[in-house]
Amino acid sequence: MLVLVVAAVCVRLGFWQLERLAQRRALSTLAAERMARPAIDIDRVPGDSADAVWLRARLSGGCEGAQFVLAGRSRHGAPGVHLLCRFRTDGGRAILLDRGWLPSADARSVSPEVYARAPRDTSMVALLVPFPPGRASARSGTTPRLSEADGGVALGPAEPRVIYRLNRAQASAATGIDLPGWYAQALGPADRPPIPADPPDPGAGPHLGYAVQWFSFAAIALIGWLVLVLDPRHRRGAPALRAPRAGSRDETHP
Repeated sequence: MLVLVVAAVCVRLGFWQLERLAQRRALSTLAAERMARPAIDIDRVPGDSADAVWLRARLSGGCEGAQFVLAGRSRHGAPGVHLLCRFRTDGGRAILLDRGWLPSADARSVSPEVYARAPRDTSMVALLVPFPPGRASARSGTTPRLSEADGGVALGPAEPRVIYRLNRAQASAATGIDLPGWYAQALGPADRPPIPADPPDPGAGPHLGYAVQWFSFAAIALIGWLVLVLDPRHRRGAPALRAPRAGSRDETHP
């Protein structure tokens, strides 16, 4: 009974992974279809995330307020950050803009000049990407940095805000506005920093491999149980084999 219960659970988990695979493929098809559409004006994009994600949109306006970074972002093996800002469109709409990737030796800080070069009165095309789920941590950046100065230390400028994971709640807190379920990811050539991030690839995910694993576990449990049951040495009531006693011999003579 225990083997049957384990096998049934494994089979159910395998079918659950196949359901997840079908959902993931449907999402990939939807994303590819929407990304192939012509870009529309950002002020015409609906606020509902289900109708807006994976669309390409034209942005006209500029960054406002202090920029901040998404730490721990690598590109081709090089450490770096993503530079983020609150973008105000010409139509008055405020969104979160991921400007792209910047190299950073510690994957969390960049030079002050980079923060001072926030784009104003600019136009670009961006992809509307859904916020990933989960909670995120942040550092306010209100603590001044210490730097060496003539035999002692001096207080330097405070670091900009740094976040380590990106979700809707954290981005809303960093920008000071209530954001929709998506953010804008700048598109364009990678000829100068910040380098636009590659469009996310929803893909099929690992669900097919997980399904095969669960079905394999069920097969192993059932086959192992059958081998154990059919083995004559483990059958109930099977006569035990006795080793011949030392010195015994066959008394039968021709």
